[in-house]
Amino acid sequence: MDMCLVLAELDPAAVEAGFERAQEYLGRYSFTENRDSSEKQIMEYQRSTARSEKNWHRFLESGLNEELAALLERPYQWRRLEGEIEIEDNRHVIQLFQYPVSKTKAGVSIFFDASMYDAIYMSRSVEQNLINQNVKEDFISFLILMAMSFSADAFALKSFRGIEDLVLSLSLKDVQYWLTEPSEGSIRRWVFLLVGIREGIIDRQVVEQMWVAEQVKQSSAGYLIYDGIV
Repeated sequence: MDMCLVLAELDPAAVEAGFERAQEYLGRYSFTENRDSSEKQIMEYQRSTARSEKNWHRFLESGLNEELAALLERPYQWRRLEGEIEIEDNRHVIQLFQYPVSKTKAGVSIFFDASMYDAIYMSRSVEQNLINQNVKEDFISFLILMAMSFSADAFALKSFRGIEDLVLSLSLKDVQYWLTEPSEGSIRRWVFLLVGIREGIIDRQVVEQMWVAEQVKQSSAGYLIYDGIV
């Protein structure tokens, strides 16, 4: 199963520096960039994200001041980094995307191919409901580092259903409500495997009452984590 990490909406002014920090952290995982994306792949991506880009232009058409006009030239608008990282001696394809979600907010997402999911669940069988804890812990550490790179207040990992998942608009409130006021509608809309939110934004005890307490953890990086990778 392919997966996708989505960060909660970001301040565009901080995204460029966040991208540079993310590249530094990627080096810890022996990241190698793939610069050979074919023209066909690029065209497919542009077609797939056309709807989100159209929404962005509608925002712009509603009124454009000098500050927003300058924002058009910023590299965060549509940026893509593709390559492989290494976790527990195995290579995994990732794609990092930066994109606008409104006049004042930017988005960041990271795609993981099925090899990551398979590595986590490689020891799962009918008789034993086990996962590879080393891979899982390294993977979660990677997710947190990416969130830290962009100073994200929240983030979520979900199954990848289509290219539109890479340009989602995920707000801090979306994550707050999902953790503290889960409903059938929110769970159906946001099928999250793992969620992180900055410490102090919500009460851990409230989350533990809504979800399995043993799956709610505090990271040393200052995020409250709901771990649904079981």
